[in-house]
Amino acid sequence: ESTRLLLDGILLPLSVLLAIGLIVLSPQNALWVIGSLLIACIYMMPKMKEKYTNETVAALGHEDKIHEQLHLIEVLGQRGHVGAAGHLAEMLQADLSPIARSKIVETLAKQSSVENQNIAIQALIERLTDKAETADLKHRILESLEKTPDLKQYFTDHPWAYHRTTDLFQSFLGSNDEYLKKKTIMVLFKIMPAEAVVPWFLRHMKTADEKTQSIYLRSCQQFATDPSLKHYLLPYLGHSSARLRCYAIIALWQAGDQKALSKELEELILSDKRAEVVAGLYGAGEVKDEHLEDLIWEKTASSDSEISLHALVASGKLGDERCVSGLLSRIIREEADVSLRVWRMTERIETPVKNLLEQQIHVAVAHEVTGILKGIKRELRALDGGVLVRLKHLYGLADKYDDLLLLEHLQEDMA
Repeated sequence: ESTRLLLDGILLPLSVLLAIGLIVLSPQNALWVIGSLLIACIYMMPKMKEKYTNETVAALGHEDKIHEQLHLIEVLGQRGHVGAAGHLAEMLQADLSPIARSKIVETLAKQSSVENQNIAIQALIERLTDKAETADLKHRILESLEKTPDLKQYFTDHPWAYHRTTDLFQSFLGSNDEYLKKKTIMVLFKIMPAEAVVPWFLRHMKTADEKTQSIYLRSCQQFATDPSLKHYLLPYLGHSSARLRCYAIIALWQAGDQKALSKELEELILSDKRAEVVAGLYGAGEVKDEHLEDLIWEKTASSDSEISLHALVASGKLGDERCVSGLLSRIIREEADVSLRVWRMTERIETPVKNLLEQQIHVAVAHEVTGILKGIKRELRALDGGVLVRLKHLYGLADKYDDLLLLEHLQEDMA
């Protein structure tokens, strides 16, 4: 890897300077020399890149220290490697630490070429078929699939993979894991052929519970340009459930009467019923209704913690940086399950706000971890189990994989 970086960062720029020097100092020989060097580079570079990749994979296969494995996985995700996606796909199926597999999923999700994306999709689906896989990794895989640009095209070109995947996803719909169901439905709507969506939607809306129905409605947003969508969704604007009304508004926003829909959201937010206020705040944030920005911010001061939380998240989706301190407090100070829920709620806040929040999280995590470790007057193995759980949660928020692995091993030793 050091050699590859040397070539990319130093030798290539020096070669350019050398070529310019030859042209200036010896024009008559410059073209011949430069041509010879160019031919040599064209011949050697693919072989050298393949060599670097093979050496990295070989090192990964012999590396026992997990933090070194993580480093090598990250190296394979960098540009300049040949066939790295295939090697990462193979490693994802191997018996590695869940944290190492999470790192591979993160690295595969960054593949840019269509060929590598196809390899990544196949590997991610294969990993999902393992019934013993952790819920956290399944969540990460579905999040990665949802963000894959050419996902639908992959399944159009691979009908057997589509059939296998939809069968797998049907089994997920019966899970008690609400987040798993939500992400499964959203990915299903992305990969289904257009003509299959409506029959599937209508059939499942008859039997699904309210939470699942709301996800189906939310997923219809990607078909907003279809003028007939209103025919099926407008009746939900009069539904007794505020949640379903809200999700219907989100799905209809792009093609509907936004002034009228905004009025519906405003009425929900001004309601004296908690469920309606929460639904209105969520909907206003999702559609980025700037006309309701001031009203949303007023609700951040609510004495009801659920209402103030949704108001903070909605403000973030509208790009209001004032929400960061409130969200940070919820993410860092709350119990792990609440903290994780809040973090997931920030998934679609505006990028500048999300970046600022992530920066603040890193600072806050470093501060709290330092405080915990300063108070330790014995070795880490003697730490209370609750403290280890807290540290793992904090390091997870900050994506500190090396530290997570250390704590994971400590917990295994204590067990």
